[in-house]
Amino acid sequence: MMEVLSQLVKKGEIADLHIVNIGSNIEFSKQYEVRSVPWLRIGPFVLQGLHTQQEIQRWLTLSKTDAGITDYFTQLLTEGELNTVIQAIRFSPTIIQKLIPLIESDETNINVRLGLGAILEDLDGDPILESILDDLIRLLEHTNSRVRGDAAHFLSFIHSNSAITALEQIHDEADSEVKEIIAESLETLKDI
Repeated sequence: MMEVLSQLVKKGEIADLHIVNIGSNIEFSKQYEVRSVPWLRIGPFVLQGLHTQQEIQRWLTLSKTDAGITDYFTQLLTEGELNTVIQAIRFSPTIIQKLIPLIESDETNINVRLGLGAILEDLDGDPILESILDDLIRLLEHTNSRVRGDAAHFLSFIHSNSAITALEQIHDEADSEVKEIIAESLETLKDI
């Protein structure tokens, strides 16, 4: 891995390369929750284990696009790597916005949808979630009732008067399934 990464630095595809011996730097492994080596961070991406030069180049390219970050999250959530996604969001809070396309897509598979819920629940009350408040409020009017229900549920993790107001405004107009989720979210938020 060090040789592959050194070659990418020489080619100018990587600007900075920091190599850390976690045996000598225990604090680093604790801070970044490194559980196995090799461990590599490319922007928001964390790659564990051995990777070929082609794989690393692919992730370098993807790290520069919104779709690439969404693809990364999809892959991790499909594989059940919730902690890696949470760690990436805590490291770079603005990338939480890249979850919105997964929340609003009719094609997001069940494992990813469940993972999204687990991530937002883990971040319950965290100010990081405030950056997706407006997007979730917008999704309360989505054409798909599953997306509306997910948005109503996810709003319960954002401790905000705006979330309460939005849920109250749409409650009476919602279909019965979504209305139940809205009522549960409002109850949760009002208990906080």
